[in-house]
Amino acid sequence: MTENKPAGLKIDKAWSPKFALIHQHISSSSIFVTYASNFEVSTEYDREYRSLGPSIIDQYEFGVKNEFMNGRLTANASVYRIKNNRFAQSVISEDSSIKDTQMKEFTGETTSVGIALDLRGQ
Repeated sequence: MTENKPAGLKIDKAWSPKFALIHQHISSSSIFVTYASNFEVSTEYDREYRSLGPSIIDQYEFGVKNEFMNGRLTANASVYRIKNNRFAQSVISEDSSIKDTQMKEFTGETTSVGIALDLRGQ
């Protein structure tokens, strides 16, 4: 939500909940699920030099953490999904006349889905 205030003062507000659940079924292994909602404030502006509003980025993750050889080797794997409700990119004009790096336009919702693998040893 954006509130308009006098003298160009802009206030953006959002609720950004985060939570995680972890279950350790044996001492060397655990599973987890996390959720985070992040509020991203934009300092850029659009083609009419109006301030862009904020974006909300939601991230979901599910994974497994394992520990072997008394902690000298760890192996972690997770899957994630990140959704940005209002992705802003640099304005691209057809005649290349716009060169202002602070001028952005919203391209809509973007989603990233992936797998993260982490193997560490000593």
